[in-house]
Amino acid sequence: MKIDYVKKIEQCISYIEDNLTHKVHIDDVLENTHYSYPHFHRIFMDIVGEPMTTYIRKRKLSCAAVELINTKKTIVDIALDYNFSSQQTFNRAFTGYFGISPLKYRKIGMLDDLYKPFAFTDCFFEDLIPISVSIERLQPMKVASYHSYNGNIIVKNSRQEQDTLVSKAWGNLVRWQMSYLFQ
Repeated sequence: MKIDYVKKIEQCISYIEDNLTHKVHIDDVLENTHYSYPHFHRIFMDIVGEPMTTYIRKRKLSCAAVELINTKKTIVDIALDYNFSSQQTFNRAFTGYFGISPLKYRKIGMLDDLYKPFAFTDCFFEDLIPISVSIERLQPMKVASYHSYNGNIIVKNSRQEQDTLVSKAWGNLVRWQMSYLFQ
C-alpha cells in the first residue's frame, strides 16, 4: 500500500469530519486527491473497510446521537443540522442504524454503538511484515465440492431420506479425500 494513499485518506477523513453539518459531496472530498471516484473508492474501501458514503452517513448519525443526548435541540433541528432532508428521513436512517428511534434514544440516554472517526495508528506501517512471494506450479489434483440447497426447494424424497443421502455423499467424499491424501 502506498503511503500517498494513506495521506489522501487522512485528508479526506479530515475534510469529512470538518463538514459533517454540511452536505458532503463526494466530488468535494475528492477534489485534492487527483484520483477518479472509482479508483479512490477502491482505496477507501481497502483502508477504511467501507464505502465513503456509508462512512459519512454513520458519522453524521453518531454525531446526531451525541447531540440528542447532550443538547435540548429538537429532533427536527438536529436532522436539519446534519443535512437530512426531513425528520422522517432522519428517523428512518437513525432507526436503521441504531435499531431505536431518536426519541427513544434520547429518553434512554445511552451513547452506545457510536461510530468513531477513522484514525490511523502511529505504528500503522510498523506492524506490516514483509513476506516473500513465490509462484509454484502444482501437480494436477482432483477437486470435489458439495452444494446444499435451502429448504424451499420441493424434493421427492422425505427429510429422513435426504439426510441419509447427504450423509452417504459426505461419507463417500471423505473416503475419497482420505484415499487421495495417502497415495
